[in-house]
Amino acid sequence: MIRNRFQRIALGLLAGLGLLAGCADPAATPSPDATPSLDAALADGERLYRTHCMSCHGPDGTGGGELAPELAVPVPDLTTLAARHGGTYPLERVLRVIDGRDAVQAHGSRPMPVWWNVFAEEDGRPIPEEEVQRKINELAEYLRSIQVEPPAPAGP
Repeated sequence: MIRNRFQRIALGLLAGLGLLAGCADPAATPSPDATPSLDAALADGERLYRTHCMSCHGPDGTGGGELAPELAVPVPDLTTLAARHGGTYPLERVLRVIDGRDAVQAHGSRPMPVWWNVFAEEDGRPIPEEEVQRKINELAEYLRSIQVEPPAPAGP
């Protein structure tokens, strides 16, 4: 039994990336169509980024989007999330910001949309929770894929 939302998120992410395939039955081999490939998940995550995030965070994730100058605080560079967290990509924090559990203040009460709410409806019809979570996971994995290595310390 999944006890909390984080566990559902983690399991959804792993399942969405095909990393849980065959865990319940070691002899089971999933069909290629059963779970999206990592490449397909990253492509979907990039599409979501370009549709929903690029206007503020820029085409490369460094914060130079066309709406960035309108915000009261600088838009963070999403390519340095891991570098700013000791070299470890902060997946739980990223998921919490995307789905709205952690508020991001820039101008007003919450300028960064709660993407859970945005992804939960399409053309006026509700989207199943699993589909919403898949989109959030794909977006988080895309952000993981654009992380850059921190610059090497300057030598003497």
